[in-house]
Amino acid sequence: MDNNQKKISEFEEFLKRSRLVPLEKARFYVYWVDRFLKYYQHRPSKPFNQIVASHLETMETDSCFAAWQVKQAAGAILLYAEKYLKSDKRFVALSTSDSIELESNSLDSGKNLHDWKEIFIRLHENMRLRHYSPRTEKSYRIWINKFRNHLNNRDPLTLEDKDVKGYLIHIALRERVSASTQNQAFNALLFLFRNILQKSLDDLTDTVRARQKRRLPVVLTREEIYKLFSFLGGPYLLMAQLLTEAASAFWNAFA
Repeated sequence: MDNNQKKISEFEEFLKRSRLVPLEKARFYVYWVDRFLKYYQHRPSKPFNQIVASHLETMETDSCFAAWQVKQAAGAILLYAEKYLKSDKRFVALSTSDSIELESNSLDSGKNLHDWKEIFIRLHENMRLRHYSPRTEKSYRIWINKFRNHLNNRDPLTLEDKDVKGYLIHIALRERVSASTQNQAFNALLFLFRNILQKSLDDLTDTVRARQKRRLPVVLTREEIYKLFSFLGGPYLLMAQLLTEAASAFWNAFA
């Protein structure tokens, strides 16, 4: 048994023990990780997360793979990197001629995270790894950049819960954004803290929330309804008249 086969066998045993995925899906996860390791084995030495992103992009452009398969492959590789290798803590040899050390934070180590340029590089790699859509990635990038400008390019590693809370309050009160827009900003910053900075966001319970816009229902006048009837005929006119009578009876009952 060669080195890669041994790794795959150990990973399969890990899945069975950990029950992180249903047993009937474990063999598919093993298959995707096996494909990835073979892909890595024939590539020059590069950062692990760049190899993962490159592998998934190759699958996306291959008509042999459906979108759900690429997503499943991304989940399998992510589980392999974040759960299995984290639990191993050993030097993991991915080929006979090349070894890399994957620590528990192999995808998101704190190295160079004082630089916002590195933050955005990690953002792209993490979102591609998790198979987020390009549109979502663009939206998150915009909000994180606005957050950075709001804090005057402060060192990312010094950011705290209160900075996020202050920014969410700012856009709700000063910029008058809608509730859905504020939620989008929050999701972007949550991704930044959890997946890039490896920090939690806990103390946001008393954050000012943007108000939901109230939309008034569109109600036709009686004259407008009769005008619509003039364009209908046969069973369609009858159906419209019955629906109108039923709605009228309903509202009169609660008037």
